[in-house]
Amino acid sequence: MAKPSKMCGKHLRAEYVECLMIAGLMKKKRRLDGWLEHNCIEPKSVVRRFATLKKEMLARGFNARKSLKSVSMGYLPKEQQNWKIDRKSNLLLLKKRCPDCRKRFKETK
Repeated sequence: MAKPSKMCGKHLRAEYVECLMIAGLMKKKRRLDGWLEHNCIEPKSVVRRFATLKKEMLARGFNARKSLKSVSMGYLPKEQQNWKIDRKSNLLLLKKRCPDCRKRFKETK
C-alpha cells in the first residue's frame, strides 16, 4: 500500500499483477489466509488499489491493459473483509529490501 509514484517499476508491476491474482482468487471464492497473515492485502482495497497502480503504470509508459471493476468478498468472514494491513511496517520492509524503492522514496519526499 505504498504510494505507487514512489515504488520502483519492478514492485509497481508486481503489485499490479498481485491485485489481479487476488481478484481471481476471490472470484473463485478461495481463502486468503496466507495473504492476510503476511500483511499483504486489504480485500476491500483491491479494486481501488489496482486502479491507482494502473494509473501510475500508464504514466510511466508501462503496459497496463487489464481492467478490474469489482471483486466479490461476501464469502469471506467479516474480519477478513475488513482486514487492514500494517502500512508502516510494509513501507519500512519495502525500503529495507529494495534499493531502487529506497532511492525513489528519498528523491520524491
